[in-house]
Amino acid sequence: MVQVLNRGSNVATLSERVQRKNEARRLEILRAAARVFRRLGLSATGMREIAEEADLSPATCITTSAARTRSCFSARSAPSSAFSPR
Repeated sequence: MVQVLNRGSNVATLSERVQRKNEARRLEILRAAARVFRRLGLSATGMREIAEEADLSPATCITTSAARTRSCFSARSAPSSAFSPR
């Protein structure tokens, strides 16, 4: 994590940038999960498969999405437009 020591720095801007980056990563993991769920089915999908599809480590996917179940429920409840590539 970056520590801001300069009093003139805008901490809010840094925080917003980090939040945008985290949200983008979370959405990419959800999109990857949706693709893998469609291809392999729910019961055959694990975090390793999702991580490989998202080109991330399994630890990053787990840390970012918290669990396979959360990814599944997010993927099922999100509108399909959320998963379309940009």
